[in-house]
Amino acid sequence: MGGPEDACLRGDFDITEDLTITGNGAANTIINGQDKDRVFHVLPGVQAIFNNVTITGGLASSPGGGIYNEGAPRGQRQHYHRQSSPILRP
Repeated sequence: MGGPEDACLRGDFDITEDLTITGNGAANTIINGQDKDRVFHVLPGVQAIFNNVTITGGLASSPGGGIYNEGAPRGQRQHYHRQSSPILRP
C-alpha cells in the first residue's frame, strides 16, 4: 500500500481540489485500484462528485477501500465493488 501521503506520489489518488468525475455508465467506466491501495482519498474541505462510474479493487488497512472521505464526496449511479474496507469513512 502507498502509505500516508497526500500528493499522489504513491498509492491512492489524492483529491486535493473540488472535482467531478463523470463516466459513461457504471458498466462502461470502471476505476480499478487493482488491490494495491485505496482508490481515492478526498481531503478535508474538498467536494468530489462521482457520476456513472464503478470503483473497484480498493485495498486499505484503515477505512475507505474505495473512497476515504475526509471531504464531501457525492454523486449519482455509482457502483462500489470488491472493496477491502468500508467504502466511506464512518
